[in-house]
Amino acid sequence: MSSNNVKTWQTVITDYIDEVNEQDKVEKMKGAILATKLFDHLMTAKTEDDNQTKDLQKQLNKLKKLSLNERNLPKIKALYQEFVKNGWITSIDNTINAIKKMSDYYSVWINHALLQIDYVTPATHVAKLTHSSSGGSSIMDEIDDVQAGYLTTSALPHVIYDGAYPNASLSKIAKFLLLSVDGDPLGKLLKAGDSSPLKHIVADDNLAQWTATFKQKLNPRPKADSLAKQVYFPVKDDYHLLVVLKPSSLIQAIYDTYFFKDVRKARDKIYKQKEKEKYSSDIYQSLPNVATLATVMSQPQNVSVNNGSRGGNIRLFNSAPPVWQNQLKPPLHLKTMFNARLLNRYAFDNIKQLRDLLLTFEKAEISFKDPNRLKGVRNWVKAIANNVIDYSQTLAILPAGWSANPECQLPIEQQIFLDFDRQDAEFNNVKRQSDWQGKLVKGFVFWLNKSLTGKDNKFISTNEHNRIWRDVFADILRDHIDMLKMTYDEQSVNLDSVIDSHTADNTDNPKETTV
Repeated sequence: MSSNNVKTWQTVITDYIDEVNEQDKVEKMKGAILATKLFDHLMTAKTEDDNQTKDLQKQLNKLKKLSLNERNLPKIKALYQEFVKNGWITSIDNTINAIKKMSDYYSVWINHALLQIDYVTPATHVAKLTHSSSGGSSIMDEIDDVQAGYLTTSALPHVIYDGAYPNASLSKIAKFLLLSVDGDPLGKLLKAGDSSPLKHIVADDNLAQWTATFKQKLNPRPKADSLAKQVYFPVKDDYHLLVVLKPSSLIQAIYDTYFFKDVRKARDKIYKQKEKEKYSSDIYQSLPNVATLATVMSQPQNVSVNNGSRGGNIRLFNSAPPVWQNQLKPPLHLKTMFNARLLNRYAFDNIKQLRDLLLTFEKAEISFKDPNRLKGVRNWVKAIANNVIDYSQTLAILPAGWSANPECQLPIEQQIFLDFDRQDAEFNNVKRQSDWQGKLVKGFVFWLNKSLTGKDNKFISTNEHNRIWRDVFADILRDHIDMLKMTYDEQSVNLDSVIDSHTADNTDNPKETTV
């Protein structure tokens, strides 16, 4: 890089002040500087004459009510002359004349900025992001400790510092403190008492004093505010009161990386390619369930520099824990499978719809035996019956034979239904010789009637209802069992074919064995 392209503090600061373009306000700035200097000196006034003490205090009270600007300068000068005349203060005419003679625009601007620096804070954590009226301190996090697994300001490869202030009129001072050369902002260096950024701008006789003043004003005593979100944190037998501040630098880093206008446009472009099923060399990033927190959206620039650039919006990624996936366990301790939560969750909506339909018929005093109405009822019962089949298929992924566990309390017909591939001899005999399907159908009818009755007992089933429940479930159960048997027979045939083929290979091509 050529030396002509290397930025120095002198060029960065002077370029910024030129960009602010306040040359026409130099006299006003000098008036405010002089008014402030006189005010500070007047506030040191004292008298040993008891007769003058009351008058002095009255004049000081009058002084405190004046704004320190060019408009009130004549009044402040008059008080200065009176105080000198009364011997309450010493003369500082030389200082006054030096200020009047100030001609360097950059020095005047920086000196004037120094007067307003009390209200501006270069920061990483901004108090007003918690509440727009908070008067608490904003802070600059200078901790460099980084721990894997934690997203913190110190973990950012490049910290984007913010400038906090009470209103937008001070934004130019905040931006002045955020000027940077090779990383660290001007405010951070001045906060540490580093005079090098001002060295070739401020006169040598003022440099030390101005640097000391910057350091003092940029290191105020921290203060909390009743509008801050405070947390009681236990410490042994006592507690600390912690103030939670929003990390503006971290918020800005997330915004710039994922939500800046150009970034959003690029992501939308990639998404359109994805929707059209066209190739894109870029990776599409999906950001589901992003929440937006509004912070002084009406006037976001009144909080901080970065909050203004974000339009008062703070984006929050979804940090909910992963959805818990229940581990499938056999229903060993249930006395009936119809008490299983999973089954009842499957069938809940369909049972509710069937119940509402039946109660509607009863309320209207119309028969459900009408062909169209009966068809609707049967369709809902079919859906519920299929829910029961779905539940059995869910358990089909469990190892065959789980129902042989001595702890299993399910009736034998339900063991057969849910653990159909179990192969022990006694179990197979019961499966072949007993009317386990009939018992299962009765269990289904009992469960469905109980579910339809509900806590309010509004629905009472009739024999006709029971016949429909029985016939529908029996048909669906029969089809399901036939399918299971067919699948098992096909698996057995395939296994026999493999065994026969393996036996034939060994017969035709016997392997030599060496002992």
